[in-house]
Amino acid sequence: MTDGDYLLDTNVISEEGKSLRNPKVVEWLSGANPRRLWMSVVVLGEARRWVELKPAGRKKRDLRMRMEKWENWPSDRVLPVSLEVALHWG
Repeated sequence: MTDGDYLLDTNVISEEGKSLRNPKVVEWLSGANPRRLWMSVVVLGEARRWVELKPAGRKKRDLRMRMEKWENWPSDRVLPVSLEVALHWG
């Protein structure tokens, strides 16, 4: 990552799956340069858990489809969590 890049948090990527979306977040995300956006493997795990905890039905199916966009994010834009980072976070 460099200056001007963004590390997306779970609340940002989950905005697309909410029934009451924050229009400013959705607008920012749709206009952002994808080469300046990064995600952590933790964010992907949290988002997947959020979807899987939903009750079965149409909404869960829709959310799973939206998750595919994020799960197919270019792997060079997904940051691993190293032991150093995990210990610092903890």
